[in-house]
Amino acid sequence: MQIEWLRTFLAVVETGNLTEAAERLGLSQPAVSKQLQQLERYFNTELKYWRSREFKLTESGQDVLHWARETVASLEALNTVILSRTERREHTVIVASGPTLLYHYVPLLAETLTAHNPDWRVSTLTIMDQGALTQAVYDGTADIALHTAPYSDGRLECRPVVEDELVPVANPRNRLAGLPSIDAHQLAEEPLLVLYGPTESRSLIEAWFAAQEATLSDPVEMSSQAEVRAWLLATPSAGVVSQIVVARDLAAGQIVRLDVPGFRLTRNIYASNRRGSNLAVQTAVSVMGKAFALANQEWRFRA
Repeated sequence: MQIEWLRTFLAVVETGNLTEAAERLGLSQPAVSKQLQQLERYFNTELKYWRSREFKLTESGQDVLHWARETVASLEALNTVILSRTERREHTVIVASGPTLLYHYVPLLAETLTAHNPDWRVSTLTIMDQGALTQAVYDGTADIALHTAPYSDGRLECRPVVEDELVPVANPRNRLAGLPSIDAHQLAEEPLLVLYGPTESRSLIEAWFAAQEATLSDPVEMSSQAEVRAWLLATPSAGVVSQIVVARDLAAGQIVRLDVPGFRLTRNIYASNRRGSNLAVQTAVSVMGKAFALANQEWRFRA
């Protein structure tokens, strides 16, 4: 039994359909259906049925509904008590995200937050699944979730905190690095380093090339932004990568930005936190945008 199954079950009952429940939870509809099936398998009985596209509970489903509400409410109350008793949690902001942001961006946030209050600290929690990120905040496992897709849930505050740009870049030894300007077709013919699809950044890249009536001829697919950066630093390659990941390398001249007219792909990085979070969490969210901007200016100044 997993508590996520109960929360998914409650969301489906409250919304009346799988689509709205999936949107609320930040999950895919198949993931919601699977969790309902797992819950039914656990109790070895059907909990719901559909009548003219309307969601209905069986008698057993009604019983599980009452129990699920009590269980989830009790767990939330327990989390609140534990969090209020732990002084260290009042001074430590736990940020959950995927490895790219935790490695390249969160250290900047930690430095900026500590400048506001030397007693405040940032701790990290690596979570790959977008839905699990916001769930960790709701559970109290994390204070802030950083993610690249907007999340709508009245229980949490969600806001865009950083605009990340996907930039065309190259190792200085790459043949494109010395060109004053590069068009879409020239870039498409290069074996570009890109993330393995389907990802949000890969979709943005493919859509841009399609709009220019060009297609990537020989993409070199990577599993992470950090992997793309490593290849760019070590080999005479070119690629498209998050500016946050390579900002320091660009400032140092280890990687160069390619001049591709019309190439501007941006995405927001969002932060989700519980409503009524303590001052350290609220301050962390408020300085997130400034943290990267200040660091980027400092790197450029040093370069």
